[in-house]
Amino acid sequence: MLYIIFWFLQDFFQVFLSGLLPTADFFLLYLLFRVFDEEESKVLLIWAAFAGGLVWDLRWTGFIGFTSVLYVLSILSAEWIWSFIPETGKTGFLLAFMIWIISVFGYVVRTFAHLYPGGSGLDAFVFQQLIAIPALVFFGIYYSRRVAIDNA
Repeated sequence: MLYIIFWFLQDFFQVFLSGLLPTADFFLLYLLFRVFDEEESKVLLIWAAFAGGLVWDLRWTGFIGFTSVLYVLSILSAEWIWSFIPETGKTGFLLAFMIWIISVFGYVVRTFAHLYPGGSGLDAFVFQQLIAIPALVFFGIYYSRRVAIDNA
């Protein structure tokens, strides 16, 4: 259910900022956050990423499948990188940093492919990252508190 809410949140911001600046990829940020939850089904995440990316492509970019592939590759790479980190190193800051790095990679790929609705450039990149900061902070704090409760 939350997948749909984050997809619509991203779509709302895209409509609101249409023609001005690209919005943060809230759907991808949430999917990446869910990757680091051991209780989450990775198969469900991959299908949600594929379906969400496909609907996003149909609604905005017109290049069907591009965002789906980008979302699925982001999830798989996040899961792969996270598996190499020891349990003691898995902190909320590292989680937020990894989510941010992977979302930046997605922005760069879309910019080079010229598939970002709403423009591109350094100002758009900075604005997109500023919009994503509250979500990253929330995800990092939530993960840190959950780990603290599990370790108590």
